[in-house]
Formats: sequence, structure tokens, C-alpha cells
Amino acid sequence: MRPDTDVIVHELAPRTIKVWVCGDVHVGAENCQLKEFERWIAEIENDPDAYVIFTGDLMDTATKSSVGDVFHGMNPREQMEYIHDTLYNLAHEGKILAMLTGNHELRVARETSIDPLYDVAVRLGIQNVYRRDFAAVRIRMSSTEVRDNSKGTRIAYSILAFHGGSDFKVRQMANNVEGFDALVTGHSHQPVTRIPAHLCLTNANKIMLREVVQVTGCSWCDYAGYGARGMFQPQVQSRPQALVLHWVGSNNADKRLTVEW
Repeated sequence: MRPDTDVIVHELAPRTIKVWVCGDVHVGAENCQLKEFERWIAEIENDPDAYVIFTGDLMDTATKSSVGDVFHGMNPREQMEYIHDTLYNLAHEGKILAMLTGNHELRVARETSIDPLYDVAVRLGIQNVYRRDFAAVRIRMSSTEVRDNSKGTRIAYSILAFHGGSDFKVRQMANNVEGFDALVTGHSHQPVTRIPAHLCLTNANKIMLREVVQVTGCSWCDYAGYGARGMFQPQVQSRPQALVLHWVGSNNADKRLTVEW
């Protein structure tokens, strides 16, 4: 497994693309929305300009000591096979920009030293974009002229991805990063989009606003299981967000990043 500080760099053809944020599918849980997830995966497969960052907890991997039901639904081995088969086309088409360990996969790694999602990534041949704790992703798009070492256009977007934490921690992190255009997380099952801004003083003695788009993804679980038993608040389900990275045809100073639900 590569170190988290190893930046993941993707060279893509110049165009406007969508980078979808997906995590907390919890395959194997009794309330996992598998049909909705499969339909969404098919949409990504059929969109030539769609990519995905997976933020972890793709598998539920319940253990006897966890709040999930270890005797219900798929066992961990079946969950691994399902994720492998479902993501096979995305992986081999280069559509998975990054993949992270979630706390559900991590608890198995802590108990057994085996990270089930990393093992799936190895089988898919995408271990180079797999990170355990966080991933820094840089997406570079260059026109033909730039690639031929002459005048042209080059734009780079940078995304920082974590599995996630509390809303407070995510807000704090968004205020403590520099050089990233977006921060994406999951974990809380509470989909959120914010655009906090920072006041920056440039070398030209100008004050400018530096935006960091913050996206916390949805879950793919019905209101049932231990969440309902614990009277957790219901949240929006199976409605992922996408970072839209616009090809502005100029340079990094004119970059434009929006969010689509």
C-alpha cells in the first residue's frame, strides 16, 4: 500500500468532467440499497466524462463486536466479491481516481491485519490509487499545444479526500488546507456541500478569496437496522454529489469548480 503522502496524479484529456463522491455503501448490511447503487454504477460506466472517488465503507464487514448484524446478508468474503465484480468496469476504464479505507474496513484490518477493500483494489489492479487514511488527488488537463511543448492551456485541479469524521472535524479541516480546490469526505451519512473561503494576501499585495469546495457524501442505506433502532436522524440516501471540474480554456487563474447532485 502506498503512503498517503504519495500524491495521485491523473493526466486527462481537456474537457469538463464530473468527479463523483461515493462512500458508505455498506454492502452486506441489511438496509443497503444495492439496486440503486448498481443503477448508479451503470450510469457512471456509460458517461465518458464521469469519474469517481470512493471514500470508504463500501463494505459493511460487520464483526461480532460491532453494532451491525454479522449473521445477516452477505458475509465479508461475498462482500469482497460483489465490490470487485461491480467496480470491475470502472477500474479497467480508469474511472476510479482514488479509493480509501473506511472505518468498517479498517476494523477488520486492525483485528486481522487484512484490509478487505485494499485486497479488492489489488485484484482490480488499482492499488496505485488506494490510500489508507487520506488521498491527495491532482487532475491535470493539457491541450495538445502544451503537450507538444509549445503555447497552449494547462489546468490542474487538486482534491483532498478522507473517509471523514464529525461535521466539526470536517469544517476544521476545510479551514486548515492550502492548495486544494476541494475537500471530499463521507462517514457521517449526512450529505453536505459548502464553499468556505479564505482571505489570502498575494505577493502583489492584493487580497483575494481562496475557495475550498467541501463535499460530504450520502449513504446508500435505507432507514432501518441499527440506525433505526438507535433512533438516528434519517438522512438523504443514494443521492451522490459530483464535483464538476470545468475546462475553462485559459489557465489555473480561471478555474471553475461547481457541485452537482
